[in-house]
Amino acid sequence: MEVFIQWLNSIAGAVFSFLPDSPFAPFINSISEWGFLGYINWLIPVGTFIKIGEVWLSAVGGYYVYQIILRWVRAVE
Repeated sequence: MEVFIQWLNSIAGAVFSFLPDSPFAPFINSISEWGFLGYINWLIPVGTFIKIGEVWLSAVGGYYVYQIILRWVRAVE
């Protein structure tokens, strides 16, 4: 199993090496040097928004998967 995980990591690393760097990384690094990024995150809880969005997306996605399965077995039209 460990060999398989290492193999997947090496393939993912090769794929990611072809992708370009983020154009936003220098901007985010310069903002973090100013020191007020924590205050902005305190006022606008981005992490909480992301968690709520993940839960909402998984609920909606589960609903659509359930509907597709029901249509597949012809229980719902």
